Amino acid sequence: MPVLLAGAALASVAWPLATYTLTLAAFGLAHVVAELRYVDLRFGRRLGRALARAMGVALTGIVIARAAPMVERLSPSAAVVLELGCGLSLVALVLPSLLRIRPWTAAVGGLVAAALALAILVAPAAGLLAIAVLHNLTPVGFVLEARRGASRRRAAWWCLAVFAVVPLVIASGGGWALVGATGVAAPEASPLGYGPLHEAMKAYLPVGRIDPSLALHLFSACVFLQCAHYVAVLAIMSRSLPADARGRLRWPGVRWWPLVLAATALALIPFAFDFAQARRGYGVLAAVHAWIELPILLLALLGPSPALTRPTPERSTGGAEP
Repeated sequence: MPVLLAGAALASVAWPLATYTLTLAAFGLAHVVAELRYVDLRFGRRLGRALARAMGVALTGIVIARAAPMVERLSPSAAVVLELGCGLSLVALVLPSLLRIRPWTAAVGGLVAAALALAILVAPAAGLLAIAVLHNLTPVGFVLEARRGASRRRAAWWCLAVFAVVPLVIASGGGWALVGATGVAAPEASPLGYGPLHEAMKAYLPVGRIDPSLALHLFSACVFLQCAHYVAVLAIMSRSLPADARGRLRWPGVRWWPLVLAATALALIPFAFDFAQARRGYGVLAAVHAWIELPILLLALLGPSPALTRPTPERSTGGAEP
């Protein structure tokens, strides 16, 4: 794992555009499915039916916000506001549960809701970019939530190094100082033909408002976080579920990893033909998995919420791991 992450750091600095496009094309869809599977198997049956349905309505709004501009039924600016509004409603839905834990947990949830509301009112596009960057940190919450005692402390140190120290070194230009002098760096290289680099930067950065040299370092840091996110989801979280985990949906058991590999191979095809269009389609699913995790993490990390600990009376429709 350390060697894989070190390679990802090197690639993110030397070939940021190539690393961004290739990892997104190869692992984007597989990681979305794996993350949705993890959330359902770990939290799905502990989530009350009424709350789950209300979240489903908000997530439907997010799907509409992502899909409607693709068929010119909604302007991009209106779509951003709609998506943030639906995300705000997801946080608002769990505020009563947070209040039943302790007042301060509701205050934390309220601060998150206030930040989303401020983004809607002041800078919707910047707010959505911030969500895109911060989403890459969500494995930290899931990894720590699933561990206790010494195991959690060890995991916390690893997370600090991978998701904070390394990205900060890259963002400061430290990585480029080491790699740039070797002559192997090619920031604009793009095997899938997507570009130029500043166009790809728009996935994470407000291009045009940042000095180009700083933007390169910041984008490289974001690309590394994207790689670390994929590694954490596919190699750590997916393997940490208990064997008897059950969710609301029926997930494949022994056939899971072959399906991941098949999804990875199939996903490469549309990205190879038209990366920009494929990325927009992928973004619909990516938005769902990103937003559902925000209220779930608030409930899971801030305390033993009734919304996640009461057994649900309905009969399970989920499948178990072998």
